[in-house]
Amino acid sequence: VPQLTVMCSVVLVIVSFAFLIIFSHRIAMSIQTQHVVAAIVADLGGALDEAIVSLHEHAVLPGTPEAAAEREALAARCAAEGGVVRVPRTGFVQEVEIGRLLAAAEGADAMVRLLYRPGQFVMEDAALCQVLPGTKAADLAAAIRRAVTIGTHRTLKQDVELGMAQLVEIALRALSPAVNDTFTGL
Repeated sequence: VPQLTVMCSVVLVIVSFAFLIIFSHRIAMSIQTQHVVAAIVADLGGALDEAIVSLHEHAVLPGTPEAAAEREALAARCAAEGGVVRVPRTGFVQEVEIGRLLAAAEGADAMVRLLYRPGQFVMEDAALCQVLPGTKAADLAAAIRRAVTIGTHRTLKQDVELGMAQLVEIALRALSPAVNDTFTGL
């Protein structure tokens, strides 16, 4: 039936055009500065909350000056006597599963000293961590590589510094002579 076919085609074109307008509007709204900043701040707040919970879960607290001196002595001993686990690929350290790493180290009766934190860039074959005693490094290598996620870009999962850098970058660009948007900069 030609009339029905033409009528359906016209309706589908109108519906498609309406969806195109809705899609364009949503994209235009989502890239506005206030929406981008709000999304970054929300992600940053979530990352900070996760970091605080992780610190309390694994008791990674500053401690006393004596504890700091003991950590420094252990770090020096790791550097001198420890075995090395190498980075499997080039990229950013995205996440360190502290619980998995602690369980592996405890199971092997060893100490693991990570040389990079989430957000740092690592090159393939660089030293990822040091293991004390050095003879346990080969045994722990697979578990350590599973506990440390390396990817092609930084994420806010454990890298709170990234969120701050993104906000600073937006403010700096807003205050540049080309844009000069003081409201966004503030």
